[in-house]
Amino acid sequence: MRKLKVKFVLWNTKKRPGNVIVALPYSRGHQKVKNFRFISVEPDNIVQDKYQFNKIALWQQTGNVEFEWDMELDTINFKDIEISQKNHFLSSVQRKFYTKQERFLEQNDKIRKTADLITNTHKSDLEKARAIFKWQISNMKQQGRVLGSPGAMNALVQMDGNCGSFAWLFVSLCRCLNIPARVIMGGLAIEEQAGFHAWAEVFISSLGWITIDSSIAQSLKDNTDWFVERGFPRDPEFYFGGICDRCITFSEGMNINLKTAGLNIPTGLEVVDFMQPGADIYFGLQGDTRRKKIAGWSGMFYQGDTQLDEDEIIREMKYYELI
Repeated sequence: MRKLKVKFVLWNTKKRPGNVIVALPYSRGHQKVKNFRFISVEPDNIVQDKYQFNKIALWQQTGNVEFEWDMELDTINFKDIEISQKNHFLSSVQRKFYTKQERFLEQNDKIRKTADLITNTHKSDLEKARAIFKWQISNMKQQGRVLGSPGAMNALVQMDGNCGSFAWLFVSLCRCLNIPARVIMGGLAIEEQAGFHAWAEVFISSLGWITIDSSIAQSLKDNTDWFVERGFPRDPEFYFGGICDRCITFSEGMNINLKTAGLNIPTGLEVVDFMQPGADIYFGLQGDTRRKKIAGWSGMFYQGDTQLDEDEIIREMKYYELI
């Protein structure tokens, strides 16, 4: 078990008013959140979305947003997951929700044909999911960036991308086969800095939701020492069904409907692509019906004992082209 303190800070250097929407960490699976506390002003509202367990907070202010929490992270091995004698259950509504086409999670003829080609010799959902995982780590390349538009189709065309590209394509391939799957947005807790990360989960009736991280599995081929030195399991096969004590979950799913979740938000902010803190947060100006980022905002999370000086904050904001 890994114990750590984590802090999230959203800087508003230009003090412009905005609607700040952030996913709050919560206990699930391999992670436990304890002693959560707001350092800055508390949010105007906190809701939990309808289909998933995301805790979403809204601030309407001009100041910084800052909170911290203690966290316990476990490593889960697939071999230790108990196969249930009684199947896990998804309702018909949930199954439809996790097999539908979404923005970034396309289902077209090319993706369907690829899914069929990869899995045509396999029968069970578990075998098909494993075949897709192995196909990705054998054929895709982890570049740490997305070339062109984000989404599953672009990942299939380029056969490379970042962790999100791997997750989007895995989920789309599964959904084309009517296998429930979803994208998980989070980060990696490493000493140098907290990096953003995404992976997938697939629903298997005898197992429930299991983690699939083909991005790290593929990256191990080129950067084995880097990952192993930081406590990541060496075997790429671990990342089918396993999750290590470096992964932090912030939100489940893509295209999260904030209005359905119960937030009173401006027009144009009803749906957000994902809720990964600091990576792609949108803010709506009062009276502005467009959805856009506001220059001068920058968010990131990091381990709580890290001290950031002003130069580091400015570098971070320049990296995300926010100043």
